[in-house]
Amino acid sequence: MRVADQNVYRNQNIIKGVNEEEVFEMMRELWQRSLAEHSYSDVMTAFEIWLNTGEPFPPTVVEMRRTIAKMKNPEMFVSAESAWEKVATAVRKFGWCNQEKAMETLSDNARRAIQNIGGWQKLCAAEGKEWDFRRKDFLEIYGEFDQRTQNQKLIPQHVIKKLHDEAHLREQALENKLKQIEDNEKNGLS
Repeated sequence: MRVADQNVYRNQNIIKGVNEEEVFEMMRELWQRSLAEHSYSDVMTAFEIWLNTGEPFPPTVVEMRRTIAKMKNPEMFVSAESAWEKVATAVRKFGWCNQEKAMETLSDNARRAIQNIGGWQKLCAAEGKEWDFRRKDFLEIYGEFDQRTQNQKLIPQHVIKKLHDEAHLREQALENKLKQIEDNEKNGLS
């Protein structure tokens, strides 16, 4: 794996003027930070899964994180079609009157998608072409929620925290600027 990763960078001339040991050390640190929130056992299990796939190239960090996420929460990777089948089954089984029980059988993303297409009662009342339109809308919205959820799960927590902190600092700077403008206007300065 070490040789393959170094060859990627050397062949693409991404890192110029850096020797192979430095490239390896940078790669090691990046992998270590990116997988630090997972246990050694989970990382090794994910690597073992990858080894048994027969892939000719080394895994990427995101492939390792995706494998670990699937191991811990297989429900997170349910397709929109499969989620719709669960929704349709819940509609048939629980109907209009048992919304709470029906919702307990569905994932968070499925519940959110149902709310976005008009809610449980409207879904239960839909027939014919309206049912088909509700299905189409559900598949589209669920897909968006699912992609966002997967991306959030695949980004390391330290990166999410850094992005959140930077956004908070930008918000504070904007608030300070607006307050300064208001103060200048109150004092007759423009």
